Amino acid sequence: MQSGFDVKPPAEPIRKGLEVEREYTDTKGKPIGKVKLGSEIEVHLKLRATERGHLGNVALVDLLPGGFEVVLSPPHSAQSESSGESEEESKEQSPKWSAPFGTEKSTWRPDYADAREDRVVLYGEAGSSAREFVYRIRAVNAGTYSVAPAYGESMYDRSVQASSMGGKIEVEQ
Repeated sequence: MQSGFDVKPPAEPIRKGLEVEREYTDTKGKPIGKVKLGSEIEVHLKLRATERGHLGNVALVDLLPGGFEVVLSPPHSAQSESSGESEEESKEQSPKWSAPFGTEKSTWRPDYADAREDRVVLYGEAGSSAREFVYRIRAVNAGTYSVAPAYGESMYDRSVQASSMGGKIEVEQ
Protein backbone atom coordinates (compact mmCIF):
# COMPACT_ATOMS: atom_id res chain seq x y z
CA MET A 1 0.00 0.00 0.00
CA GLN A 2 1.22 3.48 -0.78
CA SER A 3 0.05 6.85 0.48
CA GLY A 4 1.00 10.49 0.19
CA PHE A 5 1.09 12.87 -2.72
CA ASP A 6 3.14 13.56 -5.83
CA VAL A 7 6.13 15.80 -5.08
CA LYS A 8 6.25 16.86 -8.72
CA PRO A 9 2.89 17.27 -10.48
CA PRO A 10 2.42 15.40 -13.77
CA ALA A 11 3.49 17.27 -16.92
CA GLU A 12 0.48 16.03 -18.92
CA PRO A 13 -3.13 15.30 -17.95
CA ILE A 14 -4.20 11.64 -17.81
CA ARG A 15 -7.05 10.66 -20.18
CA LYS A 16 -7.84 6.95 -20.15
CA GLY A 17 -11.51 6.68 -21.10
CA LEU A 18 -12.39 9.73 -19.02
CA GLU A 19 -11.55 13.42 -19.14
CA VAL A 20 -11.40 15.82 -16.16
CA GLU A 21 -10.64 19.54 -16.30
CA ARG A 22 -10.62 22.14 -13.52
CA GLU A 23 -10.56 25.92 -13.68
CA TYR A 24 -10.61 28.62 -11.00
CA THR A 25 -12.61 31.74 -11.87
CA ASP A 26 -13.98 34.81 -10.17
CA THR A 27 -17.76 35.00 -9.73
CA LYS A 28 -18.07 36.59 -13.20
CA GLY A 29 -16.37 33.61 -14.90
CA LYS A 30 -12.95 35.19 -15.55
CA PRO A 31 -10.00 32.77 -14.98
CA ILE A 32 -7.74 33.81 -12.08
CA GLY A 33 -4.36 33.00 -10.52
CA LYS A 34 -4.44 35.49 -7.61
CA VAL A 35 -7.17 36.22 -5.08
CA LYS A 36 -7.59 38.51 -2.08
CA LEU A 37 -7.79 37.05 1.41
CA GLY A 38 -11.42 36.45 2.37
CA SER A 39 -12.76 36.45 -1.18
CA GLU A 40 -14.71 33.62 -2.77
CA ILE A 41 -13.85 32.04 -6.11
CA GLU A 42 -15.57 29.40 -8.21
CA VAL A 43 -14.17 25.98 -9.05
CA HIS A 44 -15.35 24.60 -12.40
CA LEU A 45 -14.92 20.81 -12.70
CA LYS A 46 -15.67 19.41 -16.15
CA LEU A 47 -16.15 15.69 -16.70
CA ARG A 48 -16.86 13.50 -19.74
CA ALA A 49 -16.46 9.92 -20.94
CA THR A 50 -14.18 9.66 -23.98
CA GLU A 51 -14.29 6.02 -25.09
CA ARG A 52 -17.81 4.95 -24.13
CA GLY A 53 -21.06 6.84 -24.43
CA HIS A 54 -21.81 6.44 -20.73
CA LEU A 55 -19.84 5.62 -17.59
CA GLY A 56 -21.60 4.83 -14.34
CA ASN A 57 -20.07 4.87 -10.87
CA VAL A 58 -17.41 7.51 -11.40
CA ALA A 59 -15.60 9.06 -8.43
CA LEU A 60 -14.15 12.56 -8.83
CA VAL A 61 -11.72 13.91 -6.20
CA ASP A 62 -10.64 17.55 -6.10
CA LEU A 63 -8.00 18.38 -3.48
CA LEU A 64 -8.33 21.96 -2.29
CA PRO A 65 -5.29 24.21 -2.37
CA GLY A 66 -3.99 25.00 1.13
CA GLY A 67 -5.51 28.16 2.58
CA PHE A 68 -8.99 27.56 1.12
CA GLU A 69 -12.26 26.13 2.46
CA VAL A 70 -15.45 25.01 0.72
CA VAL A 71 -18.36 27.45 0.90
CA LEU A 72 -21.50 25.51 1.81
CA SER A 73 -24.68 26.76 0.20
CA PRO A 74 -28.18 26.36 1.63
CA PRO A 75 -30.28 23.64 -0.02
CA HIS A 76 -32.64 24.84 -2.73
CA SER A 77 -36.13 25.38 -1.32
CA ALA A 78 -38.88 23.18 -2.66
CA GLN A 79 -41.55 24.99 -4.66
CA SER A 80 -44.27 22.89 -3.05
CA GLU A 81 -43.82 24.68 0.28
CA SER A 82 -45.24 27.89 -1.13
CA SER A 83 -47.73 26.38 -3.60
CA GLY A 84 -50.24 25.17 -1.01
CA GLU A 85 -50.07 21.50 -2.03
CA SER A 86 -51.06 18.83 0.43
CA GLU A 87 -48.36 16.88 2.25
CA GLU A 88 -49.01 13.73 0.16
CA GLU A 89 -48.68 15.63 -3.13
CA SER A 90 -45.42 17.24 -2.04
CA LYS A 91 -43.94 13.83 -1.06
CA GLU A 92 -44.68 12.46 -4.54
CA GLN A 93 -42.98 15.42 -6.24
CA SER A 94 -40.14 15.93 -3.77
CA PRO A 95 -36.94 17.07 -5.45
CA LYS A 96 -33.96 14.77 -5.82
CA TRP A 97 -31.03 15.04 -3.47
CA SER A 98 -28.70 17.94 -4.28
CA ALA A 99 -25.14 18.67 -3.19
CA PRO A 100 -24.85 21.05 -0.21
CA PHE A 101 -22.16 23.10 -1.96
CA GLY A 102 -22.84 23.27 -5.70
CA THR A 103 -24.05 26.37 -7.54
CA GLU A 104 -26.87 26.81 -10.03
CA LYS A 105 -24.26 27.14 -12.81
CA SER A 106 -23.64 23.38 -12.59
CA THR A 107 -24.74 21.23 -15.53
CA TRP A 108 -23.67 17.95 -13.88
CA ARG A 109 -25.65 16.67 -10.94
CA PRO A 110 -23.67 14.09 -8.95
CA ASP A 111 -25.44 11.22 -7.21
CA TYR A 112 -23.57 12.09 -4.02
CA ALA A 113 -21.12 14.81 -2.97
CA ASP A 114 -18.95 15.15 0.12
CA ALA A 115 -17.03 18.27 1.19
CA ARG A 116 -14.18 17.37 3.50
CA GLU A 117 -11.58 19.56 5.16
CA ASP A 118 -9.05 19.19 2.35
CA ARG A 119 -11.04 17.92 -0.63
CA VAL A 120 -14.33 17.58 -2.45
CA VAL A 121 -15.45 14.08 -3.47
CA LEU A 122 -18.19 13.62 -6.07
CA TYR A 123 -19.84 10.39 -7.26
CA GLY A 124 -22.00 10.06 -10.36
CA GLU A 125 -22.20 9.23 -14.03
CA ALA A 126 -20.23 10.60 -16.97
CA GLY A 127 -21.64 10.93 -20.48
CA SER A 128 -20.07 11.58 -23.87
CA SER A 129 -20.81 15.30 -23.64
CA ALA A 130 -18.93 17.42 -21.11
CA ARG A 131 -20.81 18.29 -17.92
CA GLU A 132 -19.68 20.79 -15.33
CA PHE A 133 -19.97 20.95 -11.53
CA VAL A 134 -19.37 24.42 -10.07
CA TYR A 135 -18.78 25.15 -6.40
CA ARG A 136 -17.24 27.97 -4.39
CA ILE A 137 -14.19 28.12 -2.15
CA ARG A 138 -13.05 30.92 0.15
CA ALA A 139 -9.46 32.08 0.71
CA VAL A 140 -8.76 31.89 4.46
CA ASN A 141 -4.92 32.14 4.56
CA ALA A 142 -2.44 34.29 2.63
CA GLY A 143 0.36 32.64 0.66
CA THR A 144 1.23 30.86 -2.58
CA TYR A 145 -0.23 27.36 -2.77
CA SER A 146 0.27 24.38 -5.05
CA VAL A 147 -2.86 23.06 -6.69
CA ALA A 148 -3.01 19.27 -6.99
CA PRO A 149 -4.63 17.84 -10.12
CA ALA A 150 -8.32 16.89 -9.93
CA TYR A 151 -8.66 13.13 -10.31
CA GLY A 152 -11.47 10.93 -11.63
CA GLU A 153 -11.82 7.17 -11.87
CA SER A 154 -14.41 4.52 -12.58
CA MET A 155 -15.02 2.79 -9.26
CA TYR A 156 -15.32 -0.70 -10.80
CA ASP A 157 -12.98 -0.43 -13.80
CA ARG A 158 -9.66 0.94 -12.57
CA SER A 159 -8.31 1.20 -16.12
CA VAL A 160 -10.69 4.14 -16.68
CA GLN A 161 -9.12 7.20 -15.06
CA ALA A 162 -8.28 10.83 -15.64
CA SER A 163 -6.53 13.77 -14.03
CA SER A 164 -6.35 17.45 -14.79
CA MET A 165 -3.26 19.61 -14.67
CA GLY A 166 -1.97 21.01 -11.39
CA GLY A 167 -0.72 24.51 -10.83
CA LYS A 168 -0.34 27.33 -8.32
CA ILE A 169 -2.64 29.94 -6.83
CA GLU A 170 -1.73 33.00 -4.77
CA VAL A 171 -3.74 34.53 -1.93
CA GLU A 172 -2.87 38.18 -1.19
CA GLN A 173 -3.56 40.13 2.01
